[in-house]
Amino acid sequence: MGEARAPILLIAGSEGRHTTLEESRTLFDAAPKRSEFWILYGAGHESFHRFAGAEHERRILDFLKRYLDPSTA
Repeated sequence: MGEARAPILLIAGSEGRHTTLEESRTLFDAAPKRSEFWILYGAGHESFHRFAGAEHERRILDFLKRYLDPSTA
């Protein structure tokens, strides 16, 4: 994570069994400056879309548009 140069969208579920919220925060702290961190309270790691379908899609698409769409640069 510390060697990444591109912005990262890190999504974490507060109820993840394999990666704790504290571990996710540590990963985010090592991410490049323009990265974003979204915590889904009540969600496990495997249930992001099921837990917050439309919001999940919107956040990912907005992130990709911000950093991949040349017209927004």
